[in-house]
Parts: sequence; structure tokens; C-alpha cells
Amino acid sequence: MHRIAFAFLLFVPICSVAQGTQSSTIATKEASVLCPQVVISGAVLTGTASWTMGSDKQTGQVVLKARANGQSRADLALGSGPRSEIRINSQQNPQYETLAGGQWTTRAFHNSWVDANWFFPALSALVVGPQNGYSLVYASDSFHVYSQFQVANQKPSVTTQVQTLSTVLYDLDSTTQLPTALHFYTHPESDFGVNIPVDVRFSNYQVVSGVQVPFRIQRFLNGTLQLDITISSVAINPNPALTDSDFAAN
Repeated sequence: MHRIAFAFLLFVPICSVAQGTQSSTIATKEASVLCPQVVISGAVLTGTASWTMGSDKQTGQVVLKARANGQSRADLALGSGPRSEIRINSQQNPQYETLAGGQWTTRAFHNSWVDANWFFPALSALVVGPQNGYSLVYASDSFHVYSQFQVANQKPSVTTQVQTLSTVLYDLDSTTQLPTALHFYTHPESDFGVNIPVDVRFSNYQVVSGVQVPFRIQRFLNGTLQLDITISSVAINPNPALTDSDFAAN
């Protein structure tokens, strides 16, 4: 997989859509449902989590950090030690890093394309014009939406592959329009042609500082519950504000 540079990638959080942004009325409606009067720069969520991998099941504390420029971090404090995930959507070098067994690992480049803010719908990169790297496309029933990278001046095969690797599908509640789940594919480190489904489910929405936040987040890997999170507290636009250092492997 070749690295591809994007000269005009811009992330616009769905809760602060600027006037004149090229977006659909459905996206604007979703933004008004999630956070009608709030511009979000970042958020910190804390709570408890259950982590399952095969026969290994552990519980502990979790801290989730999300930033409007396309950065996220999940830190788990478990009995066997810390586990962390960092995702950074950047113009030229999207990143995905994990911590396990005391060792940070940079994951395969082809697994770094999906939207970083997988656990916080209010900062999902959905409402971004296609000229800026992301485009918003709706399925036929208006209750599903997906985002994906758009690639210019590349071979058709590269364009198609990047779009496939970056696609995130969102399910919207037919009544509230709140996101109930998102879906994307991860892949073996050595083979981006093999799709492994990742499903994240959102429930128990509560309003915090004017923002609709899911207090239950469940992530499934290939159909099996891997991470079950119950949120206990949320800080919208925390003070001090989140910075790049909060999303650095350390």
C-alpha cells in the first residue's frame, strides 16, 4: 500500500458546521440533534470497562479523549497492565498505535484510515466537503450514513482501495436521529485485502453541557464483544484544553 499525501484534508466536527459548508440537510439535522448550540474542541470521558480477548477477560478503568481535529485516545487500566489505542487523522500520515504488554506498536498503515473518533459521535468527521478529503454519502433509506476519504490524482485502483479502507458506516435511530452504531473493517497487519468487521454500539445517551453523549459504548471485533464501556463522567471542552501531547505515545 503506497502512502498518499492529501494537500487539503480538513476535519469539521458535526457539532460546529460553518455556514456555507457543503453538507446535506440530514447531516445538519444530525448535528442539531447531537449538540444544537455547542462548538466542541475536545472531550474527556471516564468510566469502567471490560476487556475480552479470547479467554482473557479483565475489568478496570477507562479514559477516552477526543479532539475535533481528528485525534483520539483510549487508555485502559487493567489488572495485567495498561492497554492504550491512539488514532490520529492527519493530512499526510494517519496513525494508529497501540500499547500492550508495556510496548507501543505502530499498526499497519492500511489500518489507520478510519475516523479516529470512533467512541464520540459528536466529533465524527461526517460533515466535510469532498474537496477537503472526506465526503458524506447517504444510503438509500436515510438512516445510514458513511464517511470516507476521497483521493484526487491517483490511479483508480488506489482511489478505490483507500475509499474502501476508510469507510465508516453509521446507523441512525429512525426517531431521534442519534447514531446507534458505527461499522468499519480492520485488517491483518500483513494483508489489507482481508476484512475483519468492527462494530461499535452506542446507547444510554445523556445530555452533558448541551451535547448528546452515549454513556454505554460496546465494541465488537468479528462479532464478539471485545470492549464494554460504561461512562461515569464527561468533560466537554476540558480546561486545560487537550493538546497534541495528550495523543502522543508515552
